[in-house]
Amino acid sequence: FKNAHGSIIFSRGGTQVLTTATVGEEDEKAQDDHSTRQIYAHYTFYNFANDEITRNNNIKRRELGHGYIIENSINSIIDSSQIQNNSIRLAVDVVAADGSTSIAGTMSAAIAVKTLGLENISILAGIGIGGIINNQGTIDLISDINLIEDDCGLFDSKIIMDE
Repeated sequence: FKNAHGSIIFSRGGTQVLTTATVGEEDEKAQDDHSTRQIYAHYTFYNFANDEITRNNNIKRRELGHGYIIENSINSIIDSSQIQNNSIRLAVDVVAADGSTSIAGTMSAAIAVKTLGLENISILAGIGIGGIINNQGTIDLISDINLIEDDCGLFDSKIIMDE
């Protein structure tokens, strides 16, 4: 590793994500779940990111699911031999939300990992696609969804690819 820490502020529309990547030692890998994982993504969606006034005490389904998407995406672009006995911890903090925070979190995590100086890391690209019912009663696909489309749509899907 050329750097022990790296960070990025990623903005897309009204969505902003602050991500910090930190290189951990071998003994840090087993602190959470005694697994052999090397990439840990801690995704946090703060209540103030979309103007909610509630307590943020519990980990919600969004945090778990989006953290899983980020970890799997980053694992796909890093050769584990480059990490060797270390781990990479990603603190992905959504500070403003206007849709597709999982995509923004994944893109910011990929850029933050690149700032650590690892070689041969692929570039990631991602897009959120949703479905809404139009006036004719059929489903239209929309891309680059924002908060209103995310809330009112039938579904949303994430597509993340590397080179």
